[in-house]
Amino acid sequence: MQPKAIEKKTMQFYRRQLPIKCIDFASKEGKVIFTEALSGGFMNSFFKLCAQFRTQDEPAYCGLTSLVMALNALEIDPGKIWKGSWRWYHEDMLDCCTPLDVARVKGINMEQFVCLARCNGLNARARIASAILSLDELRQDVLSACSQDDLVFISSYSRKLLEQTGDGHFSPVAGYHKDRDLVLILDTARFKYPPHWIPLQTLWDAMNTVDKDTGKVRGYVLLSRADSHPSSLLFRPSCDFAVDSVQGNVFLRLKGFSQEWFSWMKSPLPKQVSGAEIVSEAVDRVLDLMKRGQIPVKMFCSNLQCTQWGGTNPSASLKCCPSDEKDGDTVSCILHKLLKELSSLETFQYVETSFTTKLAEEKKMALGLLQSDHTVHETEMNCCNDSCCSSSPSVEKRKVAKLSPELLKCSNSLTISPEHMMTLFLLVWPHKGLWEEVKEGQGRPFGTEAEISRETFGDVLVTFLSNDVQGSTGSYIASEIKSVKYKLEEVMKYHGFSQIGCCGSTKQKTCGKSACHTKQ
Repeated sequence: MQPKAIEKKTMQFYRRQLPIKCIDFASKEGKVIFTEALSGGFMNSFFKLCAQFRTQDEPAYCGLTSLVMALNALEIDPGKIWKGSWRWYHEDMLDCCTPLDVARVKGINMEQFVCLARCNGLNARARIASAILSLDELRQDVLSACSQDDLVFISSYSRKLLEQTGDGHFSPVAGYHKDRDLVLILDTARFKYPPHWIPLQTLWDAMNTVDKDTGKVRGYVLLSRADSHPSSLLFRPSCDFAVDSVQGNVFLRLKGFSQEWFSWMKSPLPKQVSGAEIVSEAVDRVLDLMKRGQIPVKMFCSNLQCTQWGGTNPSASLKCCPSDEKDGDTVSCILHKLLKELSSLETFQYVETSFTTKLAEEKKMALGLLQSDHTVHETEMNCCNDSCCSSSPSVEKRKVAKLSPELLKCSNSLTISPEHMMTLFLLVWPHKGLWEEVKEGQGRPFGTEAEISRETFGDVLVTFLSNDVQGSTGSYIASEIKSVKYKLEEVMKYHGFSQIGCCGSTKQKTCGKSACHTKQ
């Protein structure tokens, strides 16, 4: 008889005792402080944040949970379904800048937090603690955030300076007591510590510490709505653009693509060309680059589940299902309108005409610009599921869960064609002043827009595409394109790529971010 295996016991905890320097929000003293701070006018941010207060789903999710609280408190519409027919932010939806499987283990740093915030419709002003000249300077930002309900203060600090267990942590600051100079921390790790009051000086000291993973000093981020940057409803940049991708793999190859593409864009036109001719030329160029493996990554993902579909040519289109619930009809209607608007553009019509001469293999190749559940290869990550995202694009073949049979019968399905994907690529990808021959580790731009002659392929194409979108009467496609452009820009900026060019304009040598994103 085999001896019974000895079960390995796991150390367990039910919360931690708050250190003396931290005052429990629910204690008698904490309630008095709250009452006095409320009468002083510095608890205005508390109510919306408290309504969205949640416990982080994973031990390393403090940054994501703090951001989710801010997004929902500031009433940002994610533009995609959370559950059923409801659009609402959850940590698992924050997949723009860093793969969730990486964040689940390592958490996120300040730069990734800012990238995620901006990708999801927020203005984010970050400050490192070492750059703050005085406690009063920090106090002014705390006062500003706590005296209004449309500004959120998120702190990145070390727990050690609060005499708590653990180290790096994110949490919102939701209140301030002026006479006692105390701030209220809504600790997202509620399984560990309750909300508590701490001295502002202690918070400054805790932020003025080095994050060992980045070697940079921690700090805080002030968040507010950025209404000019709507959230993507259907498309987003693919997982291959995650900020944790190894630059030596994806982004060095992406530089090669940008050099070839820009070389064609800046080449002079042999004659006057029409919109149809320039789009056809661009389509041929993109397909040529794809055939030669010079477009190394899938450019876009759909926020919806997709499967193969298309009758006799199942690889010619993708069938996406907005929701398996009847309540998803409204969202489905919006998405149908979006694709209808995309199909109504002159660019789409010219792409469609160009595709009449293309082989089925070329159409399948164009559809490959969209990552989908069925396109998984051994050497390249081609899956939109968060579980497929990796810190490296070179991963072994991954298993993808099979879609339910109900998806094939989804009455609200959308069909995304190769023409849709090629049109989206032409509208979204930066077309001018991409990058010069960037040396490894640098992000030096090509120069100024003035260096691009009005007789180049690039100038004619950008002008045509810009005018086409501006002339569209639809309300969905312009927001969709603007959103994907913005998300792509934030991720590329994170990797040190410098872009120039403003909304297709050839008159401005430089332009501010607000100018670039208030019009197409």
